[in-house]
Amino acid sequence: IKLLWENIDWKFKGQRKTILEGETVADILLILIYTGMRIEELLLTASSDVHLEERYIMNRGTKTENALRIVPIHKDILPILEKRLARNGENLIVTEAGINIEYSNFNNPVFKKFCKAFDLKHSIHETRHSFATYTAHIDSTLRSYMIGHSTGSLTNDVYTHPEVLLPELISEIDKVDFLNAKTVSK
Repeated sequence: IKLLWENIDWKFKGQRKTILEGETVADILLILIYTGMRIEELLLTASSDVHLEERYIMNRGTKTENALRIVPIHKDILPILEKRLARNGENLIVTEAGINIEYSNFNNPVFKKFCKAFDLKHSIHETRHSFATYTAHIDSTLRSYMIGHSTGSLTNDVYTHPEVLLPELISEIDKVDFLNAKTVSK
């Protein structure tokens, strides 16, 4: 994570010119780590679903019914999201020209070239593993909700209104010190 923060301005340069030329990568990976979102979910997130002031992303989900959720925004990634929104694209993750980025274009060659440049041996999905690991000590029901996993509870699945949980979700996510890989107390 420290390497990502230190190289947040690293830009993709391909062997031939593509629409992703000059695209940053570390900021996208940080958003994934700090939110627990799947790459497909992030790439499909509409700009209108990002609520910076209220500090949440309305995730429409791509995999299961539990993927539809409110994702709290960690305070440390607010500037990254602001910068992405300033591109004024339909989606949050767009090129500087406002073109939506698709998974196949991002994963190969952009993500792979980033990994090669820094001698990293990771997959994009590992960002979810990082989120799950770093949030292991927060409330398990809230953690399951944040990552989009089923809690297995009828009460939580049917009767809980996530918008009521938003202050608690934000409080819990802000306890996590991702840079130093630990959970901090209130």
